[in-house]
Amino acid sequence: MEYIKLLSREEYLAAMSGKMRDISETAEPLVDVWKFVPNLPDTVTLSEYGVQKRLVEAVYENEGGTYQHVLLFGEKNNSYVVIIIDVIRQSIFGCYQLDLDKEYQI
Repeated sequence: MEYIKLLSREEYLAAMSGKMRDISETAEPLVDVWKFVPNLPDTVTLSEYGVQKRLVEAVYENEGGTYQHVLLFGEKNNSYVVIIIDVIRQSIFGCYQLDLDKEYQI
């Protein structure tokens, strides 16, 4: 079983180059993220309900169109697991646990 790499904050931010565009309404699935959910690091916490219902909060793409960020609901409010997809390779680059309360003092 191949585990998905947990990205550092720097690696996560590097995959956000330029202005991020919300492509939630038009995004074509490049990778079936749900089949990789069991391969997430143990430290990553997803909403059980979100996993059962296969809920995606949003999909963003960086300015160059090289990375897509698929936001899955985290275990607590204002937290997400961001699955970052390498568009060119059509593979998962890594994941990042995004806590908006901590990150942006919401």
